[in-house]
Amino acid sequence: MTSLLTWTEIEDYIQQNLTPLVTAIDQHAYYPADFLKELGKKGAYQVTGKTSEEIDTQFLRLIEEAGKVCGTTAFTIWCQAAAILYARNGESNYIKEKLLPLLESGEVLGGTGLSNPMKYYAGMEEVRLTAVLEENGYRINGVLPFVSNLGPGHWFGIIAQVSEEQRIMALLPSDLLGLSLTEVTNFIGINGSGTYKCCFKDVLIPKEYILSEDADQWIPTIRPQFVLYQIGIALGIIESSITSIKHLKNKQKGVNHYIHPSIEELEERTSSARKLAFQLAENPIRETQDIMNLRLGGAYLSVDATNIAMLHNGAAGYMEQSNTFRRLREAHFVASVTPAIKQLEKVLEKGWGDH
Repeated sequence: MTSLLTWTEIEDYIQQNLTPLVTAIDQHAYYPADFLKELGKKGAYQVTGKTSEEIDTQFLRLIEEAGKVCGTTAFTIWCQAAAILYARNGESNYIKEKLLPLLESGEVLGGTGLSNPMKYYAGMEEVRLTAVLEENGYRINGVLPFVSNLGPGHWFGIIAQVSEEQRIMALLPSDLLGLSLTEVTNFIGINGSGTYKCCFKDVLIPKEYILSEDADQWIPTIRPQFVLYQIGIALGIIESSITSIKHLKNKQKGVNHYIHPSIEELEERTSSARKLAFQLAENPIRETQDIMNLRLGGAYLSVDATNIAMLHNGAAGYMEQSNTFRRLREAHFVASVTPAIKQLEKVLEKGWGDH
C-alpha cells in the first residue's frame, strides 16, 4: 500500500480523479467503487497505529475534501469510515484481525446499516431486525430499506433485537445465505452511493461477526464519531458553494450584492463551524452534545449556502445538470440523513434515551 504523505496529494488525487466522475455519479447512479478502493490503496483509510484523535481528524478532513467535489462520494467515504469505526471498536477479534486490515486498504468496502437503530435510540422507530440465538450464532430476519456503500463482497453493520432487553451489533458480508439486496436509485440525489434494500430471511450470522451482544451500551461509544464524520460532508458542500458564489459576485453588474445573507456572513459561519469541528476531532475530552449541535448547525448552513448559491446563479443554476443544483440536492440529503435535522432537534432537547 502506497501512503499519501500530504493532504495536498490527497486533494490533488480527489480533484483529478473524482471530478470527471461527478456527472455520471449524480445523473446516472454510477457508483465509483474503483475510486473508493484506490483511496484505500493510497492509505487514506489507514488507522492502525494512530490515536483516536488522529483518526477522527483524518476522516473529517478526507470527507470534507471529497465533499468539495461530490457530496455523494463524500457520503460513501463516510460509510467506509463508519465501517472502520465499528470494526476497530468492536469486541470481535476476528473482525479486528481479518476484516479491519481489508477495510483500511480499500480491498473491502463497507456500509453502515445503522439508520434504523439510531432512530430507535431516539424514540422514533422500532428495531427492524430480529435475532434469535442459536448454537452457531444468531438467526436474523427483517428488512432494512436503505443501506449505502454496498455491493458484492462488501460488509455492513446491523443492530438486531433479541428481546425487549437486548440488542446485538454485528458486521456481516453482503453475500450471506438468505440475504437479498435490491438496489435503490430513485432518489433526487445520492443515487451513485451503492444504496440497497436489504432483506434478511433466516440469515445466520456467526458469532465471530458479532461486535457486541449489548448494543445499547456499545452504541454510545461510537456515536460521537458516527456523527462527527458527517460534518465533513456538510463542510465540503458549503465550501464549494461559497467558491461558486464568489465567482458570481460581479455577475450582471454586481446585482448579486443584494442577495442575503451575504457571502461574508456565510464565510464567517463556515469558518467558525470548521474550526469547531476540528477542535472536537482533536480533543479526547469532548461532549457528544457539542458534536450534535455542530452537526445540526452544519445541516442548516449547508441548506442556506446552497440555496444562496442557487440565487446567485439564477437561470444557469436552474439547469438540471448544474453543479449548483446538485449541491442543493446534496445539502438536503445532509439535512435528511440519519441523524436528520428533526432527529437532532429532538435528541438535543430530550436526549437519546438509550435503554
